[in-house]
Amino acid sequence: MTVPRTLLSLLVTLVVAGCTGPGQAIAPQRIDREFDTSWIRWRTGERVFFAYKVFEDGGKAAICGVWAEDGAAKDLLNLELVRSMAVDIAGRRLVHSIAFFRKADAVENVRDISANCVRTDVDWTASFDRSPAELVTTRRRFSA
Repeated sequence: MTVPRTLLSLLVTLVVAGCTGPGQAIAPQRIDREFDTSWIRWRTGERVFFAYKVFEDGGKAAICGVWAEDGAAKDLLNLELVRSMAVDIAGRRLVHSIAFFRKADAVENVRDISANCVRTDVDWTASFDRSPAELVTTRRRFSA
């Protein structure tokens, strides 16, 4: 059986992407005042909430985060959004996806759970201490 070249390259891409994660999982952390927060609002009015923290762990940059949906629509578009979000600091991309962030069942319950955390392979630098971490979306269009 012959596999078309485009299908083969797609499968290889999926396998490689599945093997590369944001970093090594480390101990979860409780949400506290050190976490930054951010909202993204859809045109329909529903919102997605994020709480995240970037810090030094063992000489590497580490990230903890949670997210929650706010509004009537709780659907796959929010998952696509989360998968497309990256974390940058001081001009460096720390992770290409925040899919490892823990999902809270409601915004009101975010402080009642611990955030999932990873240690990236990015060395911690002094410039990270002086720069705010940013959640950035790598996609601008989403469709149902």
